[in-house]
Amino acid sequence: MKILLIHFRRVCVTAGLIFAAYYLALCVGSRFILALPWSPSISGHVFCVVRGPVIPRRGMLVAFRPPQTPYAPAGMWWMKYVVGLPGDRIQIKGREVWVGGIWRGHCAARARQDGAALQCTKAGIIPAGYVFVWGTHPRSFDSRYAEVGLINEKDFMGHGIRLF
Repeated sequence: MKILLIHFRRVCVTAGLIFAAYYLALCVGSRFILALPWSPSISGHVFCVVRGPVIPRRGMLVAFRPPQTPYAPAGMWWMKYVVGLPGDRIQIKGREVWVGGIWRGHCAARARQDGAALQCTKAGIIPAGYVFVWGTHPRSFDSRYAEVGLINEKDFMGHGIRLF
């Protein structure tokens, strides 16, 4: 019974924190959005998105409209980390992806949702106006895949801040 009570308290505290963060975001205005991730693509549970122009930096969390894919319904937006900037080299070795000389993970051959074949992104130099985005989860659907590709900076909605 004591364990159940402790679990109930944790759930109540978490729900209270989420409600408080949501209320704060509403009070601050439309420049800030409270975001709860729908997948484990990036680590964290609650984020604040600061809407507005973004000058991307390596390691920055950005919110953007993804390209149309079967795994991104229309109107949805994503959050990922910028790990490749214009001028960085993308290398593909087998199905391993390297960006700017740093290993960014394995490119899966098939999608988990429907088993469809997935293609690795193309090797080359990231052009001006585009970035390589990456999720912290090993199976994150990000710029490692040709279906997502490089993200145009014009598609940014703002930058993200992990709250908890």
